Amino acid sequence: MVIIDCRQHPAKLSPQVIGSLCERRVLDLPPAEGVLALREVQGSSLTADFYNPDGSTGPMCGNGGRTLAAWMVNSGLEQPSAQLTLNVSGVRYPARCPLPNQAEIVFPAPSATNKYPAGTLDGVPYDVWYVDVGSDHAVVFDVGESFDPRVLRHHAAFPRGVNVNMARITSPSTITLTTFERGVERVTGACGTGAISTAVVALLNGSATSPITITPPSSQQLIVAQTSHPAGGIGFSLCGPTTIDHSPVDFSFDSQSYQV
Repeated sequence: MVIIDCRQHPAKLSPQVIGSLCERRVLDLPPAEGVLALREVQGSSLTADFYNPDGSTGPMCGNGGRTLAAWMVNSGLEQPSAQLTLNVSGVRYPARCPLPNQAEIVFPAPSATNKYPAGTLDGVPYDVWYVDVGSDHAVVFDVGESFDPRVLRHHAAFPRGVNVNMARITSPSTITLTTFERGVERVTGACGTGAISTAVVALLNGSATSPITITPPSSQQLIVAQTSHPAGGIGFSLCGPTTIDHSPVDFSFDSQSYQV
C-alpha cells in the first residue's frame, strides 16, 4: 500500500498517476495493491481517499486503514496508545496501534449479507455469500482448483462487481483465505475487508468462533474479532502486522515518477 501526502494537492488523482504510484520497480519493490491519498490531519483524526491500482476509487481498504493508523504513529503525529479516527470516503473508523508494528481498525456490522445457495448463480456450483463491509465481497468455501474467481468477479448478480474470497476453514478459529481483488484484478497478498467478510460468514454459519485467525497468501496473519462498535451495535475488529518497506521518497506529479 502506498500513502501519498496530498494535503497540498487537493485534486482527485488520475488513473495515470495512481498507476505510476503503484509501479514501484524503481524502488526495488513489487507493485502496490492500492494508494491512500492523505487529505487532512486534525489531531488524532486523519482523512484520506482510497484508490485501486487501476485508478478506480474504493469505499474502504481494511489493510490500508491499518496502514494509515501505523503511519500516524510512526510519523510522530500520535502516541501508540492513542485512539485514532480514520475518515475514508466519508466513513469514520476507530483505529489504534496496540503494539509496535501492529495496527487495528474497527468496522461496523455489514450493511448487507445475502446467501445464494449452490446453483442459484449461473456457472457457480457452490454456496455464495455476498457481504458489504464498505466494499463488495463474495465468499465461497472449499472450491476446487479449477474454480475461476472471475466467474463471480463480473457476475451479473453483482452489477458493481465484487472481490472474490476463496476460503477454507482449518479449525473453529482458523481460516486460510485467497482473495481475487476488484481493481487489482488478481489474487493479492492479503485483503483486510475480505478477511472481515469471510469471518462474518463463518460466524453466521456457526462454523467458526471469534476471534478468528486468517492466513492469506502473504502468510501475514490477520485476526478478526467480533466486538462492540463505538457508534453502537456490533462491530468487527481487524488486527495484524504493519511493515514499512521503504523510507519516504518524493513523487513528481509532472513526470509521474518517483524521485530517487
